[in-house]
Amino acid sequence: MCVCVTMAHPSILAVGLLVLYLWCSVSVNAGERTGTAPDVGHYTVKNKRGEPCFLADLAATFHIRYVKTDNTTATAEYALPGNCSVAYESTCPNRLEGEDQAVLLLHVPWDWDFGLYLRFARDSKTPVMKHFWLAEAVVYYHQVPSLFPDAKFPNHFFSPFLNNLREMETKSGIFKRRSFLCESGLTIFNLTFPYFEEAPGVHPTADLIFDYIQVQPFDVSHDKFAPEVRCPQDHDKSTPPPITTTPVVTSEIPLSNASIIVPITNATTVLPTSMIPLSNASTLPTVPSNVTVGPASTLEPTNSSYTIQPASSVAPDNHTTPASTTVPFTSAAPPTVPPEPPQGRYVVKNATGDVCLLAYMALQFDITYVKYGHRHGIGAFNVPTDAVTSGFCGKKISNISLSFYGGTFELTLSFKMADREEAFHLSSVSLHYVEVPGIFPQTETPNAKRSASNKTLDIFRASSGKSYRCSEDKDFVLTANVTLHTRQVHVQAFGVSKGQFSAAEDCGKDQSSHELVAIVTGGSLAGVIIIVIVTYFVCTRTRRTTRSGYTAIN
Repeated sequence: MCVCVTMAHPSILAVGLLVLYLWCSVSVNAGERTGTAPDVGHYTVKNKRGEPCFLADLAATFHIRYVKTDNTTATAEYALPGNCSVAYESTCPNRLEGEDQAVLLLHVPWDWDFGLYLRFARDSKTPVMKHFWLAEAVVYYHQVPSLFPDAKFPNHFFSPFLNNLREMETKSGIFKRRSFLCESGLTIFNLTFPYFEEAPGVHPTADLIFDYIQVQPFDVSHDKFAPEVRCPQDHDKSTPPPITTTPVVTSEIPLSNASIIVPITNATTVLPTSMIPLSNASTLPTVPSNVTVGPASTLEPTNSSYTIQPASSVAPDNHTTPASTTVPFTSAAPPTVPPEPPQGRYVVKNATGDVCLLAYMALQFDITYVKYGHRHGIGAFNVPTDAVTSGFCGKKISNISLSFYGGTFELTLSFKMADREEAFHLSSVSLHYVEVPGIFPQTETPNAKRSASNKTLDIFRASSGKSYRCSEDKDFVLTANVTLHTRQVHVQAFGVSKGQFSAAEDCGKDQSSHELVAIVTGGSLAGVIIIVIVTYFVCTRTRRTTRSGYTAIN
């Protein structure tokens, strides 16, 4: 019996070691990609006839490297929700500079300043069989504290990108249509944000990981994917791994205006009000009652949560979000145009800390820019309600500056008092901005610095000692390429007392008064002209009649 046990020990030991080895192997493999699985979103772009022209099923995660307050680096990770919105800047295949181009732009439902831009290209010179490939990728996001803890530049907008790519290359043509499929994971490394004004030496980078992707940007037929061409990773494995795992968060390191072409189907997701790292995806924050999903295109986050807005921007109310409660979050798909801008309440204080300028207003900009192939596009964004305010107040001139998107966008409004001090008006508007792809899709000059100004304005006029108020929507053409839309405006640049507006002069009454004066003046002039003409003809006819009544004397 002892002999049997002694002889059995090696077998038992071998089996134990084998089980231990297999368990460790499974544990290591599971540890390589853990966390909550990103949902696969199903996205379609349609042409003007409503026919699908671009198909994409994908699940993606982002690894964003950022700088912390102690100047060390860390990595934030989050997943692309499966029910993103397809923005109206997404395009069907079109011919640009010898290449066919097709674009997919996705917006995160609860914050349009988070998203993904993919541009595919194809050589259009080959008559039959062609290759398509991913030519450009852009990730855009805000460094919100809930996702980027202890960030040195909180709530700043970034859009790291890579162009001149040649990824996912697939041979496909009209007689042999093909789609690209990769179930084993595909990573695009080191997307880079090249210029950050507040810290020129800082270049935020990101890795874009496709946990699953099937895409067909060209030659779509019957709203179905063509037979797939698989990535090399899939061929290297006999059994493709499930697509329900995502990389682990590791410790290291700006939208309102776009429109939805096709609603997202077959994708269900529980969405939080703010981005949640995958490692904590089991606990989602409570949705505050004052978080609204607006009908539009840009969005500006506050310290912990944000509301939808466009094209760039929506601005949220100040509120906090508890991190311990879980609640499903659903949102309607954003519309095809930017949302109406929210009213921001901006003030300027003097050296003694007293409010000297009040500006309550909702502002939105439309900017024409040049896209790939020398085409023109329109980028739209709202001025967020949480823009950083600065300025000064003088006896004759006062101004207010609003800085947002991490200081890359800045708007300055200058007010002037008339020489006789009987009235003031807005005399100058200056805008400095950056052509970030998240707001200016397919721009030929991504992240180029731009400026526009108009210093000959005479708007927002009110009598001295009064405030100007206008709840109507107004459009002002600042330059050939820049238009300012205003609504819910109430401003007072001089004579503010106790931080309160003085009696308001309403734009509607002013406008009606001016129109009445113009009508009366015009009518009077027209009446005078008619009287003069009638008098002339009467006098002329009378003279002729008088002359015809006499006989000439020879």
